[in-house]
Order: sequence, then structure tokens, then C-alpha cells
Amino acid sequence: MFFNFNISFSENIEFNNQFNNYNTILNTYVDDNGQVNYDALRSNKEILNDFLSFIKYNSPINKPDLFKTKNHKKAYWINVYNALAIKIIIDNPNKNILDIYLIDHFVFLKKFIIGGEKYSLYDIENKILRKKYFDPRVHFAINCASNSCPILQNNIYNPDSLDNQLNTNTFKFINNSKNVLIDSENKLIYLNKIFKWYKNDFNKKYININEFIYNFLIDKKKINKSDFLKFKLKYNSYDWKLNKQ
Repeated sequence: MFFNFNISFSENIEFNNQFNNYNTILNTYVDDNGQVNYDALRSNKEILNDFLSFIKYNSPINKPDLFKTKNHKKAYWINVYNALAIKIIIDNPNKNILDIYLIDHFVFLKKFIIGGEKYSLYDIENKILRKKYFDPRVHFAINCASNSCPILQNNIYNPDSLDNQLNTNTFKFINNSKNVLIDSENKLIYLNKIFKWYKNDFNKKYININEFIYNFLIDKKKINKSDFLKFKLKYNSYDWKLNKQ
């Protein structure tokens, strides 16, 4: 079973079936580079719709006793965020996510029923994941269907292995020169704008963004940490084009 809940047998079966089905969607339509075959998924969207129908009535909000640990809750919200982003794209063919509007507002504010209450992608990211869990690694797990986003992994986030998954994703993101490019000669670091938008999240447990990045570098032994912490930051343009195959 992929999503291990500490709940009654019948509820456990239902939760696991739904999350296993969502896992199958990711396995089938997302490649190893995080690119999504939206056209194929659009033609076979019943399983995704079933999963989204399920989360309307089942969440840590209305059934808190079903989510025994912080990681159960955190993994749930990451999975739901990514599933809803996929849903938005398949409902709006041939559009990048920033091209989709809802009454003059970005679609990030579109409300979905989750556990009997209304939440948007904005709400999940900022009012739940960021506000309740204080874990900057989630920024490398949620995917907004764009090329500059952290890749959408092709399996679900599992509470039993969540910390390893988040560490792995953060490590991959930081050691990809498209996201973090270090110019030691000029003492500069060129960064994905995620580090600019959520600067305060990275600074909560670290001296600055530089230290957070240093912590996940492959070749940190080749760089003097005290010097690295003083490197200036520059930010790359964000590519909002669709992360499609």
C-alpha cells in the first residue's frame, strides 16, 4: 500500500485505493523529467476525477483523526495540490497556467471542495503548507504545471518516506544548474525565482538563502562556506510554459 493511514480497515482500503489510483496516473502520464502527457490524460481522466471527488469528503480538515502524524497531513496536501494543478490544465487545453483566468483573477485562486471546505492552490500553499508546517522543502515538491517549477515526480508523496522524498527533491533542484548556478569567480549565485518569492521561508532555519543552498550542494567541500555565504544573488526569469511532453 502506498499511502499508509492508521485508520479502520474499511477506511484504510478506500484511502489506499484512491491514492494508489492517483499514483497510477502519475506513473502512467508523467515521465522521469516531470513532463506530463496532458493530451493522453485528458482522454482518460476518469481516475483523476474519481480521486478529486474522493478528496471533497476526506481531508485532515474534516477527518483529523484519520491523519495521525504531521507527515500524513503534509503528504496529503502536497499530493492534492499537484492533482488539482493537473486538473486545471486538462480542463483548459493548450493554455499555460498563467493564461488561465477566473473572473479577472489568476486560476491559483479558483476554489475546490476539499474535506467539505473551499480551498484554492493559493490557500493550500500559503495558508496550509507554508503556515502550518514551516518546511521550505515543500517548495520543491509542489508543481504548478510550468517548466521552471520543481519537477512533478511520477509517484505520490508517502508519509512513511516523505522526509527522504523532500530531501531528494531539494537536492536535485539545487544541483541543477538551471535552478542554481554558482559563479565562484564573481561571487554570484544565479537562482530560480522560487528563492526570491519565498525568501523568508529559507531564512527561518538558516543564516540566509546561501546557507540553505550550501547545505544541499554536491560539491560543498570544494567551496569555502564562509565565502559562499557572502555571495550575491541574482534571479533568473521564470519559465511559465506548460510542463508538457
